[in-house]
Amino acid sequence: MYYTGSPFIYGIQDAGTNCKAVSPRTTVTAGNFLAWMGENSFFVFDGSVQKIPCSVEDYVFTDIDEASQKDTFAGLNTEFNEVTWFYCSSGSNVINRSVTYNYLENVWY
Repeated sequence: MYYTGSPFIYGIQDAGTNCKAVSPRTTVTAGNFLAWMGENSFFVFDGSVQKIPCSVEDYVFTDIDEASQKDTFAGLNTEFNEVTWFYCSSGSNVINRSVTYNYLENVWY
């Protein structure tokens, strides 16, 4: 969102392409960046959209239940510099999986 003029007129411009969040609740703010779970990858915005290199990406996105993606959500643990995404595994309609990214150490678990 950016300011276009007075009085209080704002416009919206896409920050990137092919990086749509799977759910509005998958985006978290951590320090000076946003992180979210996309339809087939994880992303960060710190002035520009960037794909987060992910060692477990294939496992997560082949296991996620596409019909239940709307239920996916994220949590932030600032004490340990972690973002965790909670999602439904394939064939499930309840949250039963999670993936965590430590953004300072650049480690997934």
